[in-house]
Amino acid sequence: MDQPTVLMIPLATRMHMDRSIEPANLARELLEKSGVKVFGRRSPALKIDDIPHFPQEEYDAVVIFLASGGTSELAANIAAGNSYFIWAYDEVNSLSSALSVREKLNGIEAWRGEIVYNSLDETPPSIVGQARASRLLKSIKESRIGLIGDEEYFDDKADESKALSDLLGTEVVRIPVGDLITEFRGQDDDQASKVVDERLPGASVMEPSKKDLQKSGKMYLAFKSLVSKNKVEAVTLDCFRLIKRTGTSACLAFSLLIDEGRVSVCEGDLRSSALMMMLKELAGPSWLANLVQADRNLNTITLAHCTAPTSLAEAGGKVILRSHFESGEGVSLDVPLKRLPVTIANLQFKPLQMVVARGELLESQIGKFSLCRTQAKIRLEGAVERLLQFTGNHHVVAYGDWNETLLRIGKKLNMSVIEV
Repeated sequence: MDQPTVLMIPLATRMHMDRSIEPANLARELLEKSGVKVFGRRSPALKIDDIPHFPQEEYDAVVIFLASGGTSELAANIAAGNSYFIWAYDEVNSLSSALSVREKLNGIEAWRGEIVYNSLDETPPSIVGQARASRLLKSIKESRIGLIGDEEYFDDKADESKALSDLLGTEVVRIPVGDLITEFRGQDDDQASKVVDERLPGASVMEPSKKDLQKSGKMYLAFKSLVSKNKVEAVTLDCFRLIKRTGTSACLAFSLLIDEGRVSVCEGDLRSSALMMMLKELAGPSWLANLVQADRNLNTITLAHCTAPTSLAEAGGKVILRSHFESGEGVSLDVPLKRLPVTIANLQFKPLQMVVARGELLESQIGKFSLCRTQAKIRLEGAVERLLQFTGNHHVVAYGDWNETLLRIGKKLNMSVIEV
């Protein structure tokens, strides 16, 4: 994702110009330190003629910084009818002017903005979240997601494909599963055998045989070739049918592809593909998992799935290669995930809503034989009961706190967002 952009318009009165320059510069520095590229004049404007016309669609967010009081009339003229941020701080009557701006514009039904207020000790998360959300949606628009299956499967996924395209502007590219199988069968055995040795040199192997490892290596090479030929940024498929037709799973292939920055999602889940594309731009590789257990007393959930990327492993941990849980075929991964704060998201189309939660990953490699291979226990910040009330099955897990950005994405897409 390109660096998000913010247009900053600092305002002051002539009376307060001397004391307004320092806070205006500090606000700009805070924005720049938060990872956004800042445009606009550095010294505070005193009148409307000091502010040249600008195309607001060129920026991911527009911020009017009230460097002093007495600026409400000027700010109201600029902000009328526009969804700009009015940033106030705790000195020189800045907050008073911000509240007056909203009051004036509400009076003429022209308030579309948002007031943010702090002591200039950090960048307001709402501004950064808005800028990231805008830039992210621009970056994934017109992306291509490869859906692998047969004609019947494509028909089953037609409504979901259209909903995703309508929502994000992405194109769902139909790729016949026969093309994948042809690629799989055409891969060199020796090259395939090297995949695990070179990519997972320290892994511990349990159930899979050398033949299983080789077939999984061939599947990885097949996906890599197919993705390149079809020029798609993400791929998903009906993986259970693939197992029946090839005797191996896509788990290892998907794990390695995600490590390389290629979103890869099992079970033909286009909604989670979209979420993983978003979170890849924000956090890098993420993990798709099922919600399999919940403990209301401890406020923890357990997530499990077989395709965790190895790049999420904690330093010194050992990846364990297992058989695919449901079928016993192929190669799956039990990855020792980093014990760090995470963001968890679930996207649904009917109704259109996103469920977002924050938590702390407490434990992985739990070793339950009755669950998919990578397992993680997460303590939620919000209530487990609320998550269970609204969420679906598949969840995308990414390291870091991305709640604000996801909330802003939901707002821009006219989507209901439920924060846990």
